[in-house]
Amino acid sequence: MLAACYLIHGGEPLQTEEIIVAIKQIARKEGYNNSVVFEVNAQFNWDELLNKCQNFDLFAEKSFVEIRLQSENIGKQGAPALEGFLLQKSADICVIIRTQKLSNEQLNSKWVQHIQKHGKVHVAKPIPIAKWRAWIQERLQQAGFSPSDDTCDYLAKYYEGNLAAAAQCIQKLQSVVPAGQLQLAQIQPFLANNSRFSVFDLADAAVNGDAERTFSIIEGLKNEGVEPVLILWSLAREIRNLLQLKHDLQTGANLTQSAQKLGIWRDKIPGVQKALDRLSINKIEKLLKLCAQIDTVIKGINPGNTWELILSLSMMLANSKNLTMEDLTVW
Repeated sequence: MLAACYLIHGGEPLQTEEIIVAIKQIARKEGYNNSVVFEVNAQFNWDELLNKCQNFDLFAEKSFVEIRLQSENIGKQGAPALEGFLLQKSADICVIIRTQKLSNEQLNSKWVQHIQKHGKVHVAKPIPIAKWRAWIQERLQQAGFSPSDDTCDYLAKYYEGNLAAAAQCIQKLQSVVPAGQLQLAQIQPFLANNSRFSVFDLADAAVNGDAERTFSIIEGLKNEGVEPVLILWSLAREIRNLLQLKHDLQTGANLTQSAQKLGIWRDKIPGVQKALDRLSINKIEKLLKLCAQIDTVIKGINPGNTWELILSLSMMLANSKNLTMEDLTVW
């Protein structure tokens, strides 16, 4: 049965989308055929939300309202506006509010407490490393496969926590591999031939300092229609690992041991060493800040050319020079 309101917080993209899809399916079955989405940023006019929903009431339509909070901090106006809206909305309006992970203080706000009392709260958070392989196995089984242990191990390592990419891969496997037993030999050719380049190829080229190959791979990924969010995820993961390794080495830690703790394969360590040699902690921190900026562009919070920014990030990771956008040839 459809609840009056929902809150999905935590920020994990795949789980957030799958929870919302499931709720919308229930809503459609119960006659909620009218829908509207509000993208809430710092400039959002909260009166727009109230006015729009009052118009729904005039036509007595069962309506589905999705409120996407671009920041978990909605400010002094946002909190009372949301509380007032939830209190005043008609029974024919179902509300979903999606946002990043909320702090304990935010979870104690009145509008969240209203949802906790009158609706449902879902937490969409990353799968812990200890449960990642089990998640892969469960998804494969749901897709009709009986995967071998080495198949689950391989996919878990191949995608390393990227739920969206792993789910997309499993969905595609359904269209090319018969249901039933699934062996490693069946999926390796698929992964190799699924695209000319992968986000992992890009990360490896950039970390190894191969600027020319980095540029070519980005061009290939763009032409193949790979989602920028997956590319950013892969690059950001490598940059975070480099920063952690820099700090570990400053304390006298062993590179190989530290890399293994981060899940870096032994054959990747020489490339990682190259990156650590040419990149300072200061530059790595700047690269992480750029990742955050690109994320806001992908989400539509700030304007910008996503592919130009990804190119800039990748080339700065691959080159020890302080490259800027003006130094690069872009589309």
